[in-house]
Amino acid sequence: MLARVDPVFQAPVALFYLEDYPYKEIAEILTVPIGTIKSRISRGLAQLQAILGTSAGPSETLKKENS
Repeated sequence: MLARVDPVFQAPVALFYLEDYPYKEIAEILTVPIGTIKSRISRGLAQLQAILGTSAGPSETLKKENS
């Protein structure tokens, strides 16, 4: 399903939710600001939820503590 998400959002979402990288490390890996990473994760998650047809927010679907 992640392959159906816009490519710009795939890496941040995968690194955060699947690989458990903190925001700071993802920002360093992708060489973009932390704010951009947070935005891309949020937007990528929203796209994934739309694909899956869920209306629950991130706290209800994919629980992850802030890094």
